Amino acid sequence: MQPRPHRLLIFSFIAYVTGALGFEMLGGWYFQLHGAQKDLLYGLMSTGEESLEMIGMTAFAYTLLIYIETVHKGIVVQVGEAPGDR
Repeated sequence: MQPRPHRLLIFSFIAYVTGALGFEMLGGWYFQLHGAQKDLLYGLMSTGEESLEMIGMTAFAYTLLIYIETVHKGIVVQVGEAPGDR
């Protein structure tokens, strides 16, 4: 694998696992200490967890597209209409 997709793959893995495991454990610890009370800090931790998971998944999808582009020359991924289709 070339260096750029390899780095992006590592980044996406770290971002997703940090959100899924790290923030989940931190939120569980906070919830255990403070009971069912959900305050601003708990909301911020939950938002951070979900954001890191989404960033990780988006980066992973982008990495796959870059990898497909470098391995299979000639494949074009297009979203929406081409300028000449109107």
